[in-house]
Amino acid sequence: MITRQGVALLLTLLLVPIDGAALAHSHLKKSVPAAGAAVTDGPSEVRLQFDEPVEPRFSKIVVELKGKPVASEPAASDPSGG
Repeated sequence: MITRQGVALLLTLLLVPIDGAALAHSHLKKSVPAAGAAVTDGPSEVRLQFDEPVEPRFSKIVVELKGKPVASEPAASDPSGG
């Protein structure tokens, strides 16, 4: 038999908001060269700016030439946003 306390606990668990950080994703604000840009010479660096910090362990950047990945140095984070 379900008690009042059991029902109250179940409702509380269902109605507690989920932490926003668990659902959040960073979104690209700016990139140099611009997203989707075609460049004649490969740039010496690519800069990506997101609307919030990015967790490098869970991030991946792929640079392609004619649909094939281009070897590059590992991505580095600039906490200053520079």
